[in-house]
Amino acid sequence: REAGAVIKEAWWASTRTAVKDTKSNAVDLVTETDQKCEDLVKSIIQKEYPGDRIIGEEGSGSEKYDALTADPTWTIDPIDGTTNFVHRFPQSCVIIAYMENQEPVVGVIYDPIADELFWAQKG
Repeated sequence: REAGAVIKEAWWASTRTAVKDTKSNAVDLVTETDQKCEDLVKSIIQKEYPGDRIIGEEGSGSEKYDALTADPTWTIDPIDGTTNFVHRFPQSCVIIAYMENQEPVVGVIYDPIADELFWAQKG
C-alpha cells in the first residue's frame, strides 16, 4: 500500500507523467514513479527479509535476470500498466510475488486508484 500511495500522489499531482526511459522497446516505458515504487518495496522487503533475493522489473530488466534458483525470491513490478499510468487511464497496479524453490508461494496485486487489494497463496 505504501507504493500505492506514491502512485496515487503522482497520479493526482499533474495531468501527465513524464517518461524517464524505455526498456525493451519504445512503448515499454519507465517513469520516475516506477523507480520510486520499486525502491520503496525493495527497502521494505530487505528490512524484513535481508537474505532474500529480489528481482525488480525496473532495476533488473529482462536482459539482466539471473537464473531463478531455489532461494527465497521476491519479484516486483512497481507499476504494471505504466503506459496506462502515463496516459491517466486508471488500469495500473503494483504486483509483488514471493517464490520458494522456483515456485510461487504468495502473490499480491494492489490497484491504488481503485484502492483494491488482491492476494493469493499456494495451497
